[in-house]
Amino acid sequence: RGSRRFMLQVRVTLTRLKAVLKTATERSEQWHESISNSFEQVQRRQLRSAKISLRFAFRRSQVSPDAAFQQAARGNSTISKEDFLSFVATLPEGQGDVPVSQEQASMVFDDFGKFGMQKINFLKAVQEYGVCS
Repeated sequence: RGSRRFMLQVRVTLTRLKAVLKTATERSEQWHESISNSFEQVQRRQLRSAKISLRFAFRRSQVSPDAAFQQAARGNSTISKEDFLSFVATLPEGQGDVPVSQEQASMVFDDFGKFGMQKINFLKAVQEYGVCS
């Protein structure tokens, strides 16, 4: 009888621990989702700010988009990340008279051309397009 009582206590304790674990797991998943969403929002804001700053600096440079691509690509059909960062370093100050940082330029490059930026993606990065209705 003593061993039955002990086994019953063990099962009850185990059942309680399973319920606690399930609740903790659900809470941690909710927190993880919330933190992930917040992080994504911050990343989107930083990327948007980087694009605005880069486009502002590009407009200030008064270089044609085609000439800028040729300069950055060094005669190639795609621009490497290193070449893009070097090109951005030559631009005048961006928005608020602050130069475009290497981190901002890297974010823009990763968004438009992770494995090499082709001309169309370069133009998207440095120019703002709108649709007229």
